[in-house]
Amino acid sequence: MATEVEARARVLKALDDAKTFEDLKHGLLGGVEFGAVSTASEDAAFRFIFKGDPSGLDGELQERFAQVLSRFVESREAMHLAGMLEVGKVG
Repeated sequence: MATEVEARARVLKALDDAKTFEDLKHGLLGGVEFGAVSTASEDAAFRFIFKGDPSGLDGELQERFAQVLSRFVESREAMHLAGMLEVGKVG
C-alpha cells in the first residue's frame, strides 16, 4: 500500500509526463495498484479528471493541474477543467 507522499509523487509525475489529455488519464490510472486503497491525492485527482469535481485538490495540485491542462488545447474536456481552476470554481 502506497503512502500519501508516494501517491502524490505519482500524481505529479503523471502531470509532468503527460503530452496529451489522454496521456494524463492513462498516467493517473497506470499509477494505481489494483485492489489498493487510494490516497487523498489520488482520490482528488481522479474525482477532478474523471468527474469534474476539483473540491479535493489542494492549492499545489490545483495550480499544477491548471498549468498542465492548459497545454492540451486539442481537448475540450481539458480546457473546461483548466477553466474551472482558473476562474476559481473550486470548493
